[in-house]
Amino acid sequence: EDSWSDGEQEPITVDQTWRGDPDSEADSIDSDQEDPLKHAGVYTAEEVALIMREKLIRLQSLYIDQFKRLQHLLKEKKRRYLHSRKAEHDAVGE
Repeated sequence: EDSWSDGEQEPITVDQTWRGDPDSEADSIDSDQEDPLKHAGVYTAEEVALIMREKLIRLQSLYIDQFKRLQHLLKEKKRRYLHSRKAEHDAVGE
């Protein structure tokens, strides 16, 4: 009788795992939070999915923060422009 029957899954072998990307710059995002799996070199599909999900959430947060910062800068520059334009208009109108 087959020992892997009745819904049991075969164990994942090393050749079926993701070995990570040693040249990935995305690791710098996590540099302050040491990951115990980082030095193992071999990841299961579930571990890869979890790691990538966490990195995507972190990147999304960084992009949102950057977008808010750029919106603030745009509003501030618009305010300065309108203020200088009004001052120029008032100076010419006198």
